[in-house]
Amino acid sequence: MPITPEKEKALAAAMSQIDRRFGKGSI
Repeated sequence: MPITPEKEKALAAAMSQIDRRFGKGSI
């Protein structure tokens, strides 16, 4: 399953949201 730019962008947005919620380095 190829990763599309839209999916990559959505993933990056989700990661930054998680980062903000839990703080950096908690993953």
